[in-house]
Amino acid sequence: MPIKDKHFYKLFFTRINMDLKEIQKEHYNHLKMDILLVFPAQTKKITYKYTFPIGLASISAILKKQGHNVDCLNMYHYNGTVEEKLKKWMDRKKYDVVGTGGYAIDFDPIRKIIEFTKNHKTKPISILGGIMVTTEPEVTFKLLNPDYAVI
Repeated sequence: MPIKDKHFYKLFFTRINMDLKEIQKEHYNHLKMDILLVFPAQTKKITYKYTFPIGLASISAILKKQGHNVDCLNMYHYNGTVEEKLKKWMDRKKYDVVGTGGYAIDFDPIRKIIEFTKNHKTKPISILGGIMVTTEPEVTFKLLNPDYAVI
């Protein structure tokens, strides 16, 4: 059953913005951040048979409204492995933050996204969100080891 309380959404997105401001203070001296939001896919081939990632789309809109530069990588729209797709995007632009998330079924692609992000030469911050980390925060955080998690 969806939450219809507008105050919940305001609180949720305010919390996301507050977390990013803390990250900015701790790691960066500029106001605008370059952020890549990645929607994991269960396939290496292009397909349009998936549920639209309304959570990432909403987060993208809020971040853009706050003045951040946000790119969205929907892995369902590209051929190749997780690493190949990320390499193309992350080699062409230096991102301050890479965010991803999803369901438990997305565990393997999310693990690959976080690992690739942490090992990339530009060393962006990795942020994990979504239902998987929200329902099992300690286990998910330990297994995937992102820099930050948003519950």
